Amino acid sequence: MAVSHADTVMKNQIREDGGCTSYYGYHPPNARFPGSTWQIVGYNSTSGDVVDKWSPSAYSNDTTWSRGQAWGIQGFTN
Repeated sequence: MAVSHADTVMKNQIREDGGCTSYYGYHPPNARFPGSTWQIVGYNSTSGDVVDKWSPSAYSNDTTWSRGQAWGIQGFTN
């Protein structure tokens, strides 16, 4: 069960384009960064299909909640 859950997270939590947008002054405006994640992925409880993806704790839905992403990375490396 744990391996199946981890596989599903890896498949659905990482953004389709592999990145998020930067809104901060350290990088060019709208620069893309690989490997960013969605904070929340909603699933249909019957079919298991993805119904929505969002990041309410991030700056915007186009960005990543960095603390949550760090927890995810830590979880996969332990």
